[in-house]
Amino acid sequence: MILKKDDIEKRRHLRYDYLSTIEYVRKNSGTSDKVYKGVTINISAVGVALYVFNHHEEGENIIIKSELPVVSHAAKIQWVKEEHNGLYRAGLMMSGNSSC
Repeated sequence: MILKKDDIEKRRHLRYDYLSTIEYVRKNSGTSDKVYKGVTINISAVGVALYVFNHHEEGENIIIKSELPVVSHAAKIQWVKEEHNGLYRAGLMMSGNSSC
């Protein structure tokens, strides 16, 4: 991803490229035992950007089951954008991070 100077200055936390496959579950859903897969794109002190293969709603809570270099593995989906037929890009805010 190429960011313009104005985009970088708007961000409160630096993002670092971090490519990794992850597994996660939806929190507080009737199918909380279903495991979903995603691929991280970048990571910051308060969040993660990733590609997912299922549609999710903004505001949905998830729990990341895979190891990531973050303090909390509970997260809230801040935004979702469909990139291509069933491939979505999503931004997560890790729980406990009110500084976003």
